[in-house]
Parts: sequence; C-alpha cells; structure tokens
Amino acid sequence: MKENKSIGWVFKDEWQANDGLNRGEYYALIEIPENFTEGLISITTTSPRKPQIIYKANEKANAIATKITDSGMYPERSKI
Repeated sequence: MKENKSIGWVFKDEWQANDGLNRGEYYALIEIPENFTEGLISITTTSPRKPQIIYKANEKANAIATKITDSGMYPERSKI
C-alpha cells in the first residue's frame, strides 16, 4: 500500500485515523490489527484463524467517496 501512489494513502495511528474519519478528513480507513500476521501464519497450524482487516468508510464525506475507496480496497471490483 505504501508503494501505491494512485490513491494517496495516508498512514496514521488508530486514534488519529478514526478521529480524521469522524471529522471528514478521510474518506475511509483500513486498520490492520496487531495480530494480523499471527492469524496469517496460523494457516500452517492445526487451528488456523482467519486474519481480519477493518475497513470503515465515511459515506457522509462525499457521494463518490465510497466508490473511490472501494476501488482501492477491492481493485477487482473496479474491473467490472
């Protein structure tokens, strides 16, 4: 994501990101929890856990915002 310059990703801590989303500074946020890698690696164990990514969109910010952020979060959808 840091290398993808087409969307203009901004990297903030959890508090700053949620505050910015609530104040309308950001169209959306993607939170990758600290245990994400642990869940990803668990696939090699006898009790795998699905890693979670938290995605929140500010649908009030702009009528097109959700479509823009969805295309960044789900690039396969933009090909339809």
